[in-house]
Amino acid sequence: GKSKLGTSRTHILQTRLQKEKYAQEFELLSENEVYRFAANEIKLPANVLEGLGNPWSTLRPRGELGARWTDINLAGLMANLPGFGAGNTPSSGVIRIIISNLTSPISPVKPLGGYEISANIADSGMNWTLSTTSGPLLLKGQGEFSNKAGSKGMQFSGEASASPESQESLIGLLSLLGKKEGDMLRFANKLGNLSGSEDSRKLENEKIFIMRKIEEVQNEIFQLENNIQFFQNTKNAKKENSIVTEVRKTIERHKDELSTWKEKLKQIKSIAN
Repeated sequence: GKSKLGTSRTHILQTRLQKEKYAQEFELLSENEVYRFAANEIKLPANVLEGLGNPWSTLRPRGELGARWTDINLAGLMANLPGFGAGNTPSSGVIRIIISNLTSPISPVKPLGGYEISANIADSGMNWTLSTTSGPLLLKGQGEFSNKAGSKGMQFSGEASASPESQESLIGLLSLLGKKEGDMLRFANKLGNLSGSEDSRKLENEKIFIMRKIEEVQNEIFQLENNIQFFQNTKNAKKENSIVTEVRKTIERHKDELSTWKEKLKQIKSIAN
C-alpha cells in the first residue's frame, strides 16, 4: 500500500493530530527542527489498517489493534522532504502493532488470526515486517519507505496462505488477496483428485501440459528480452522508453507466471515420485 508523509511543518501536524479521535495519545515536540513523538501506546479499531493498502484494503479488517512505540525522532527522515528543515538528531524509533482476533466481512472463517507489524525508523526511511502469531490465515511480508532521491517511495511485498486444515475454507479469500495463492490451492486440490484416480495417465498428462506451458512462457520471455535489446540499440532509443517500460512490465508478469508453473511442476513431480 502507499501512504504519504505530509509536506507542511510541525504546527500543521499538530493541528491534524488534534482533529483525530485519538490525538490525546500523542505528544509531538518541536525543538530546533527536531520532530519527535514521545513513547506511548494506543488501542485502535483494526479498520484503520485499510488506509495502508493490500492486504488490509481487501480484507477490510475488524478486530483489536494495539500500537506501542518508543520515543520516535523524525528529524533526519523529514529533512529531505519539501517544507521541512534539517534536524541535528538522527531519526530513530521502533513501532510495534499487535492485531488480535482479526475477522473480515468477506470471509466466513472467524477469527482469521493474530498478526504483528514491527517497524524500525532511520534517517534513510523506515522498514517493517508483517508476521502471523496465530490463526488459519497466514500473512507475512516486508515493506519499506525511503525518502532518498529516485526511490520508489513506500513499497510492500508479501504473501498470504492458509494452514493445511483451513485451505478449503479460505480458498476464496486467498483468491481475492492474491491470484497465485488461490491458483496454487486450486491446483493442490486438483492434484489430490488426480492422484486418487485409478487412471495414472491423467497425472502424466497434467505433467506434460505444465512442461509445455513452462516452455511457452520461457520462449515468450526470451523474445521480449530480445525486443528490448533492439529498442535500446536504435537511434531513437529515448523515444522508445515508454515502449521498453511496458515490455519490462510484461516480462515481469511472465516471470511471475513462469514461477507459478514451475511450482506446479515441482508439486506434481513430488507426487509422481
